[in-house]
Order: sequence, then C-alpha cells, then structure tokens
Amino acid sequence: MDVESERIIDQAQELMTDTILGDIEIIKDRLSYITWITALATGGIALAVSQQDKLLLTSSPIQTSKLILIFVSISLIISIIIGAFSKYQGQQSIRNNRMMLAMAKSQRFVFYRKKIEIDPVKFTGMYIECGHLNDEKKGMFSRLQAENKRWYSEENFIWAQLFVFLSGYVGIAVLAVT
Repeated sequence: MDVESERIIDQAQELMTDTILGDIEIIKDRLSYITWITALATGGIALAVSQQDKLLLTSSPIQTSKLILIFVSISLIISIIIGAFSKYQGQQSIRNNRMMLAMAKSQRFVFYRKKIEIDPVKFTGMYIECGHLNDEKKGMFSRLQAENKRWYSEENFIWAQLFVFLSGYVGIAVLAVT
C-alpha cells in the first residue's frame, strides 16, 4: 500500500471511529440519566411509603388520598421497571456500535498491499457504510444499524420513564400540599 492510500484509509477510519465513539458516548450519557431517574424513583417510593401516615392525614378525603398514594407508588414502580429495561437496551446499543466499529476497521485488510484507485471522497463514503466488505458482512452491518434505530431503544424509553417518574412526583406534591 502506498503512502497516499494509507493516508486516505487512515482518514476514513478516523472519521468512522470518531462517529461511532461519539454515538457510544451519547448512549452512555443517556444511561447515566436513566440511572439518576431510577434512583430518584426509588427514593420517591421510599418517601411515599415512609411518610404515608402524614400524607394521608391531609384535608382531602381519605379515599382520594389513598388513590393518589396508590397512583404514586405504581407510577414510580413502573418508572423503575422502564429504567431497568432501558439500561438493558442501552447496553445492546453499545454492543451493536462496538461490533460496527470492529467491522469497519476490518475493511482495512481488503486494501493491504493495494493502491486505492477510486476518488478519496467516494472511498470514504463507501468505507463509512462498510461498502468494502463482502455481502454477508454488509448485511450484518446494515442489520446492526437498523437495530440501533429500533423504537424500543433507550433513546425513546428515557422519555417514557421521565413522564411516568414526573407523574409520580406530581402525585407526591399533590398529597403534600392538600
């Protein structure tokens, strides 16, 4: 492989690596947010259970207070469950990205002792999409990309968790105020 070809491959690989590592960092950030929400939901359940006597001694009818307390408990438990599922999905996304990175790096072997004959811009585009792999590996790369865009990923479930979590804390606030 000549110096120019090696430089082009290095730049394409660096671009691909930086992109995937950036995606992994975003996923790790989401996972830390999910952990915080889950921990706060656990604290909310502890608060609701430990202070239930005080929360139920409010001026609102006792039946309404009990229903709100049940709603709060269920909301926060669901938030914890969604958090656990989201953490699992986040780990799956990280695994998929690492596999895509390994596949992208393996393209380098195709050009061992060869000169790149195509336009560097076109080469880089094909490299990023793993276009220099065999058809089986291209299919696997596409499948991993599609898995990272799944509707039940941590990216989407963090919003569901946050909504349910906030609903539970609003219920605690309503009980504390009334």
